[in-house]
Amino acid sequence: MAELITSPKLAELLGITRQHVHTLANDGVLSFEKNEKGWLLFDPEIATQEFERYEASKKGAPRIDDDLPFDDEDGVTSLKYQRALHEMRIKRATADMKELERDEMLGIYHRAEFVEDWVTELILAQRSAMAALPGKLAPILAGETDEAVIAARIKDEVRAIQEDLAQYEYNPGYYRERLAEIQGKTITDEDE
Repeated sequence: MAELITSPKLAELLGITRQHVHTLANDGVLSFEKNEKGWLLFDPEIATQEFERYEASKKGAPRIDDDLPFDDEDGVTSLKYQRALHEMRIKRATADMKELERDEMLGIYHRAEFVEDWVTELILAQRSAMAALPGKLAPILAGETDEAVIAARIKDEVRAIQEDLAQYEYNPGYYRERLAEIQGKTITDEDE
């Protein structure tokens, strides 16, 4: 089961108002759960499918998976059918885009530019630490003549730099903040 989202997030995902989400939930169109604060929580995948079925039934438009004839009685593809199929493809593409946006908001996947930024930050931090080694170790090892002691000290410093890199942990909160910053939004308690 996917992570549950609040009605404002679902409204954004579906491209409707929060009030419309509540109306659809109260009418039994969208299934939901309530948290301890009484907020409605939705499974985004299920709610998206329920909303699409609702919209299709409301307009009487065929769904892509409906068994409809491709031809009229005359053997010519129906213009009405073509239009309905085209509209459903547009809706499916829109829903797919909304799903990708939802997955991004939930941290299921990350934009390539963010991954590139993070990797670049890690590499630059390591590069800076390695570049600082000579200046850091020169005064300490200047009077040392034993090569084994010098080699051991250099290995210890390099190992410390590597351990620092190994301690890196992904922070989903930082990702959400970066995403919100780019989208020009602020993260609220209700969004969490």
